[in-house]
Amino acid sequence: TTSGNDNGITTSTSQSALTRQLNSQKQQSVTQSPSQQPHHSTSRKKQEFTLLSEIKTCLSSPTLVSLSLGYAAMIGVVSSLGTFGGAFILALQLFDDERTAAVCFGIAAALSGVIGTPLGGKLVDRVMERHVHQDNHNPNHDHNQNHTTTTSSST
Repeated sequence: TTSGNDNGITTSTSQSALTRQLNSQKQQSVTQSPSQQPHHSTSRKKQEFTLLSEIKTCLSSPTLVSLSLGYAAMIGVVSSLGTFGGAFILALQLFDDERTAAVCFGIAAALSGVIGTPLGGKLVDRVMERHVHQDNHNPNHDHNQNHTTTTSSST
């Protein structure tokens, strides 16, 4: 029903009922349980992370395994040389005094690191340059080429 007043404004009781109904529907949609609401993640299987699954993932990467083994070997060599290098030189009777043997071994190790690191870098640069140069001139080897075979017909 509608009623008019002196200012020409009409009010409707049905409008207020419609407003109440819309508000009620909004509240129902907000309070729906997650199983009633549509969502896209139900098709995906939930992945469980365990210690064993993480170890398997790490061990399945050849690059990570190689880097880890190489680093462990390097640390083992450096640690053992640092620990037993002076005693080894002393056992070879190259020096009469343990202190002198340890100092000379330390100097030799430091010099080999200072000289060997840049030389190793240059060596790797040359090897990489040679392989890149060979790859660029080898017509059978193209990193960007698709490995699918296509046939073309002449018209």
